[in-house]
Amino acid sequence: ADVLPSLIAFKVSKQLRIGINDLLEQQSPHVIAESLSDLAESLMQFVAHSQSQVIPQAMRSVPKEGNPIDTIGFVVLAMGKFGGREMNYASDVDVIFLYDEEVARSCFVGFSESERGLLFGDVAHRVLQIFNRFTPQGRLYEVDSRLRPGGRSGPIVSSLESFNRYFSLEGPAVVWERQALVKARVVAGGKAATERVKSLIKRAVYEHNWK
Repeated sequence: ADVLPSLIAFKVSKQLRIGINDLLEQQSPHVIAESLSDLAESLMQFVAHSQSQVIPQAMRSVPKEGNPIDTIGFVVLAMGKFGGREMNYASDVDVIFLYDEEVARSCFVGFSESERGLLFGDVAHRVLQIFNRFTPQGRLYEVDSRLRPGGRSGPIVSSLESFNRYFSLEGPAVVWERQALVKARVVAGGKAATERVKSLIKRAVYEHNWK
């Protein structure tokens, strides 16, 4: 069943509640921005996790605990106002899609790196399609993934290994791309992949020679 109308209705109802608190000045602007960001985060997690059906049956040597999308190493990295929990009512959602190749190799034994990349790319495209699709009720959010390594010309999803290379001391990342990572935070992903992403971001931003 198409759950998008229900997701949009859920978003509208929660934004209405947040807006009433805002108009009545019952919460500070800072709390309002955090609430709007948390709403977008919840919907991003739901949509990402709902894509577990795209995992081919032959590749499902996946741990039983947790959502399959998390356990195979898929990661959604929030950027911009979304990452900084500074969203307003009209904000779009900036994200970078990543996957932990170490976790993926352990789950998908016998499959090539390109096959794994195609799978994660399919998940990312499906998430974008759900969020950006227009319906009679509007759309969920405008999701923008252009902050990814390489921008529009880069792959829709990057392995953590290629992400690390891009932001290494010798990598092609420019200053503004490193600065953008200051607000980056993981909003969907398993524990191991999340910790690895945090480590890579810290290295890319704070261990880089800015001179």
